[in-house]
Amino acid sequence: MVRERPVERDTRSGRLPSRRLAGGAAGARVAFAMSAPAAGTGHRPAILVVEDDPDVRAMVARLLGTIGTVTAVANGVEALAVLRGGTTTDLVVTDVMMPLMDGVTLAKELKRDPQLSRIPVLMLTAKSSPMSMIEGINAGARQYLTKPFKPDDLLAKARKALAK
Repeated sequence: MVRERPVERDTRSGRLPSRRLAGGAAGARVAFAMSAPAAGTGHRPAILVVEDDPDVRAMVARLLGTIGTVTAVANGVEALAVLRGGTTTDLVVTDVMMPLMDGVTLAKELKRDPQLSRIPVLMLTAKSSPMSMIEGINAGARQYLTKPFKPDDLLAKARKALAK
């Protein structure tokens, strides 16, 4: 399942939209249901997607919605608000370059907070230089994936981060 905050309901039926693609504004949100928990597990990991580009955010949320319950936000400030607001999160997938708070700063903030430091971080970015990767890993990222990426690579890295 994928959810972004706030999720708007259909005013006539009261149901969540099956798909609402984000517009161009920062903070635009998307919500749609995905597959049920894997047979026999009963638990779907909670994944927070942090991406300022609404189209990329929607795509990443849809992909990760196949393996977990996704909440998606547009920047690191929104991510910290969600995380510090008591939402249980098993994985943070963040872009590096974003307004207000970038992914490296977000990872450092998570690492500094004793209650959030256990959450693995997967950085998803267009920055592909070795120095950028080292900076991301030093900030606290467990995985680093450069854009453009293959959907299977994202899913494999997310599963690996969740398994540890």
